[in-house]
Amino acid sequence: MNNYFTVDYDKRKLVIFYEEQTFVFDLDDGDMGDFWNSLVTNERIVLDVNFYQEDENQEPSVSLYGTFRDAGGDLMCDMTDDTPIPFKSSKGYAKKYFAL
Repeated sequence: MNNYFTVDYDKRKLVIFYEEQTFVFDLDDGDMGDFWNSLVTNERIVLDVNFYQEDENQEPSVSLYGTFRDAGGDLMCDMTDDTPIPFKSSKGYAKKYFAL
């Protein structure tokens, strides 16, 4: 499968292409530098998303993490079940994103 992600720093969007699906995230909805969110695949599998980039000089990274229900029924991130997603391209200026 052709899994990868792109970042548009000017529009503050993260786009993940995963298992023939496209997921778009607004980077304003999370923490700068260590952004967490989740996605649901067509197979109804919930995955946690981590976009990580400390500063404009670092290449961004994305990993998807499996999830599970704990004894209380809460959805939890399985940090041992991670899938790195390759970085394909970016638009705009990372420096502008980190200047906010």
